[in-house]
Formats: sequence, C-alpha cells, structure tokens
Amino acid sequence: MGDVVNVWIVDDDPDSVEVIKEALEAKSDRQMTAYCEVIPDIVELFRRLGNRKRPDALVVDVLWPAPEDGLLDPAPGLGLAWTLKEALGDSVPVLGLSVAGRTYSKAAEHVGIGPLLSKGLASGDAIASRILSLVREARERS
Repeated sequence: MGDVVNVWIVDDDPDSVEVIKEALEAKSDRQMTAYCEVIPDIVELFRRLGNRKRPDALVVDVLWPAPEDGLLDPAPGLGLAWTLKEALGDSVPVLGLSVAGRTYSKAAEHVGIGPLLSKGLASGDAIASRILSLVREARERS
C-alpha cells in the first residue's frame, strides 16, 4: 500500500458523503490510498482541529441550512472555507462542493476553493479525482 491520504468530508448530506467515500476508495492505488473521516457539522470540525489533527485534504459543502429557517445559505460554508485556508495555508487543499455549484463559484474562487464542483453534476469519480489531484499538487509544493 502506498501513501495514505486522510480526507475530511464536511457535509451534512449522508448520501453525498457516501458517494465521495466510495469513489475515493475506488480511486485508491498503490501510490495513494484514501481514508475518509466524515464530519457532519462545523462544530465537530473545529473540535478536531483544536485537537491538532490535520487532514491531507478537506471537502466542504458550502451550502448549509440556516438555523432560523432551514433555508440553504452559502455564508457559513464559504466563511468556513476562508477560515480554513487562512489557518491551514496551501498545505491542506480545500475542495468546495455545492448543489448550486455555478451560482457561488465566483465567491468560492475569492476565498480560494473555487471553482466549486456541483454535487448534482459532478460524478463521485470526478470529485475523487480532483481531491487526489489537489493532494498531489500540495505535496509537490511542500
């Protein structure tokens, strides 16, 4: 087995998480084996980061239900992505996902995680390929 890649998936949609996990496992090869940790909410993510754990890559859903009305809101996810990029730098790639990928791509590019991949349009295989590609690029830079 090759290098193990620890991918944290921050998403409240279990179906999306399962598609990404299965695709990453299928993409694993002798050089790179993906291990996924599912993080269902932003509070848990910060708890883990506070324990000094670090992933090799983060996949972040940028649309989260607003607590007051349940409507999907990009502000928490984009703010989270910006905070993560500031805290972790370029050593940990952050890939943004959204059910409305194109709608928020400009904002995602501004915070350093764009263009977004659309959950509905991008296959699990395409998402897994992009994650592993970002990890390889980050490792080559360091």
